[in-house]
Amino acid sequence: MIIYSNHDSETPLLMKEVSEIQEFNENFDHEVDVIWALAHDSTLKDQIKVTILATGFNVSFKSDIKPLKNMLSQNG
Repeated sequence: MIIYSNHDSETPLLMKEVSEIQEFNENFDHEVDVIWALAHDSTLKDQIKVTILATGFNVSFKSDIKPLKNMLSQNG
């Protein structure tokens, strides 16, 4: 999982947003290994982008997967 953000943004990546991404990851089976990475992308301005690379599609997911929300619109 790669999280892209703009380090020069006036709206930095918040722990609340990282927590929401972690909650999304909890939907994966316990045998799934998630490796986190953070990358800089100055074209994103005040947004973030999350990229998930996946292999081994014979793994299972919990049945009640919750989608990631538009995190930056919920800065309250």
